[in-house]
Amino acid sequence: MKPFRILFGTLVAAQVAYSRLPEQRLVGATRAIVGLLLATSAAEAAG
Repeated sequence: MKPFRILFGTLVAAQVAYSRLPEQRLVGATRAIVGLLLATSAAEAAG
């Protein structure tokens, strides 16, 4: 399986789970999602 597909699936799952987190964990979760987004974009660009 391509790294992009794995990262994209993880990104989608993280965004869905984000809405269920308690407020005190949102800052860390936001940073994690941004990191996943950057990694997914890099994997797609690498192609």
